[in-house]
Amino acid sequence: MEETFDYSVLYKSFANIISEQQRLTMIEAGGVGQQPEPPFVIFDIISPHINIYDDHDINEHEIFEAVVSFTLFSYTKLQALNLAETLRKLMYSDSARDILRQREIIIAEVMPTNIRSIQNKDNDKFMVGFDMRLRLRDPFGDDIPTVGSVEINET
Repeated sequence: MEETFDYSVLYKSFANIISEQQRLTMIEAGGVGQQPEPPFVIFDIISPHINIYDDHDINEHEIFEAVVSFTLFSYTKLQALNLAETLRKLMYSDSARDILRQREIIIAEVMPTNIRSIQNKDNDKFMVGFDMRLRLRDPFGDDIPTVGSVEINET
């Protein structure tokens, strides 16, 4: 029996794209350890499994959707906004889509950019981000043996 979808594939794939194309570090939301020096990207899986078929009996190699979030963290609001918009447009690029397609990750929707920092007079860091809806395939397969051929003896 194969395992279910490995969500670390999402993290690794997007971290590579962001590192290579934007020269930014991506960290996991709620992760342990010290944050890198801004600017950097915070990645979060906010809806890990959304059924797209009404038939819940299908669970082998099931296609499903997930929503992931990217938040640019910076010392200035304008830099965070510019970096978020650049990353958002990068996700539409052929190079990013090719990398993701090789890992069976399809971008279904890139949602609008929005301001995510809490505005107050003491705020010295800003967050701007967007979400993406992804189409994924679960590698899970059942170990039920299949019948390859049937012989019929006529009497």
